Amino acid sequence: MTARKKSSKAQRQAERIREAMAMKPVELAFGANHVRITVNGLETKNELNRREHWRIVSRRRREQMGRFDIALRMAGAQGMSFKLPARVTLARLGPGLLDPLCNLPSALKKAEDAVCEHFRVNDGPNCPVAFRCSQRKRRVPGVEIVLEWEAPGGDDGR
Repeated sequence: MTARKKSSKAQRQAERIREAMAMKPVELAFGANHVRITVNGLETKNELNRREHWRIVSRRRREQMGRFDIALRMAGAQGMSFKLPARVTLARLGPGLLDPLCNLPSALKKAEDAVCEHFRVNDGPNCPVAFRCSQRKRRVPGVEIVLEWEAPGGDDGR
């Protein structure tokens, strides 16, 4: 009996998993008025058109919220204090691109919820956190969260 050969799609997925395992799960980069948090190995999917069992969806959302919460706590533990109002750019990193108007905000909704929960604010229309969504192609999936706030004393840093 011969072993079944993996399809090329399964081989590519296995290679991405190996690359994700080699990367740090969370990378932090600090600037004067910003923090860049990269959560590696986290796959974000369009939640609007998926027809899945509720347990699978719940497990994926719980895992995403947990990973984002750990990443934001790690940034806070490094001595970085976040100030409101803030601008947050959420970037989806993955091998393919999603539709930027419909599917991208849906895929990054749990990251938005985790940031609002960390700041203890409501993500409604009066939210002091302004969100932007973007995406970049990268072989290993992940999410990048960039938190920016104004310098003390205004925009020019004085």
